[in-house]
Amino acid sequence: MRLRRIARIAGIVSLCLLSACGSAGGGGTAEVPFETIASDVGAVETARTVVVTDASAWADLWAELQRARVSPAPLPGIDFGRKMILGVFLGARSSGCYSVHIERVTLTGEKMIVEYRESIPPPLVGCATVITFPSHLVAVDRSAFPVEFAKLADAF
Repeated sequence: MRLRRIARIAGIVSLCLLSACGSAGGGGTAEVPFETIASDVGAVETARTVVVTDASAWADLWAELQRARVSPAPLPGIDFGRKMILGVFLGARSSGCYSVHIERVTLTGEKMIVEYRESIPPPLVGCATVITFPSHLVAVDRSAFPVEFAKLADAF
């Protein structure tokens, strides 16, 4: 319990230092730790990115993700006083070999950058022919900085 408290305090101090460096024009970039909340859930048919900062928007998004399920999964609890959700949805894809993964989140003095990569099956690879809806949702420490999503080169 004591170690968790020390780690939490160290994390807060680190974020404060990053914010101070950024606002002072330090121009530094720091990685932001994140935790996967859900991957490849639901059937979001159009490609989009999301930033969820409150419980109401989270409940709406989760309901959208669960609408096609016979047995919807319970809403994961998120403390929006401390956290926010970042997500990438690729929309409909033609096989089970597509995926998306948030690889890195960084914080600069101006913005939070979410880097993600789509995995695309190479030609002539045997994949299940089924419509899929690749997605990745992560939780990060809450930030007032604007969020920018950056697609990295596709992986094969």
